[in-house]
Parts: sequence; structure tokens; C-alpha cells
Amino acid sequence: MLLEGIQPNKQIQLNLFSSYDRKKKKQDNLLMKTIDMINKRWGRDCVKLAAQGIKQTWNMKRSRLSKRYTTNWNELLEIWI
Repeated sequence: MLLEGIQPNKQIQLNLFSSYDRKKKKQDNLLMKTIDMINKRWGRDCVKLAAQGIKQTWNMKRSRLSKRYTTNWNELLEIWI
């Protein structure tokens, strides 16, 4: 279950670029309730929002990865004089 919009209707914080539309807010709430009902019936995470991400089954090739001189002690540059 996702908690969203827990605030009084008369106290809404907007930013410079946002406009508050009560009709849109009600549609968003209806959408979230619908997603929750589908997930309750068919199993958790059956329907997800894009922001929830997906499981990544592949790995990036690392054969040409450069050394991490500044962040990894084991990969410090060694200079022999």
C-alpha cells in the first residue's frame, strides 16, 4: 500500500512551476486505489509504477574499466623510482 497526499486540503505546498488541480488529484487517488486493488488480488508488485524500477538481470562488461585511484586503496597508482 502506498501512502500519498497525507495533508489537509487547505494547506497545500506548491512550488514555482506547479499548479494544483483538485480534479487531477482525485484522478490520481483513484488510479492508486485501482493499482492497490489489482496488486491485492493478483499478488504484490503485479502492477508497478515506473519509479519502482525493474530487476536488472544483465551486468555491464567490465573488461575495459579504468582504475579507481581516488576511491579504492587497492588500486592506488604505484610509482617506482
